[in-house]
Amino acid sequence: MNRRSLSLAIIIIIALIVALTYFVILPQIKKAETPVGTPIPQIIFNVNTSVVNGPIIDNQFGPPPNYYTNVTQGNDLKVNVTITSTGPEELVLVKSIQVWWYNPKVNLYTWYSPPNTGNDSVIQTSAFSYSSSPNPVSLQPSMSNSTIITLHIEKNAPIGQYSMYINLESEPKQTDENSRFMQLDESYWFSMIINPS
Repeated sequence: MNRRSLSLAIIIIIALIVALTYFVILPQIKKAETPVGTPIPQIIFNVNTSVVNGPIIDNQFGPPPNYYTNVTQGNDLKVNVTITSTGPEELVLVKSIQVWWYNPKVNLYTWYSPPNTGNDSVIQTSAFSYSSSPNPVSLQPSMSNSTIITLHIEKNAPIGQYSMYINLESEPKQTDENSRFMQLDESYWFSMIINPS
């Protein structure tokens, strides 16, 4: 066998080894590492919001909850968030509150028109700050607990119509590798109207 044939044979053998590794061995290793029937994380709590210290305006045309809360510049708005566990013992953390829709012209007859005319991130930093207590909320299985979110409305907050996301994060106190309950993020929302002081 001459050198050229030997070199060609070596190249073919290397190519076969690479192909075998890439197309047969590695897929088998991956398959063995992936749990069969890995469940999709499921929501493990339900949430209801209600306003503690503000008048409610009915809004039958908007999505649930079908109301707006009136608040004036420079005042606080307190929102009660009741969380009911549907899973194991867990902690639920109020991770953030953010503006997802803002309209300077209040229109109670629809929640989506006219379209957003402001920059949500700018509105977010100039309209309010917030705190919540307790945070996190401790939940026993199939039990309820509440936290009060206090929105501190700035004195020069842009007036208008807001829809707000309350972003919650849940973490079971005892994790089980086989459990379908893992750390979850969920968002719930409420609406408010900021009026001039």
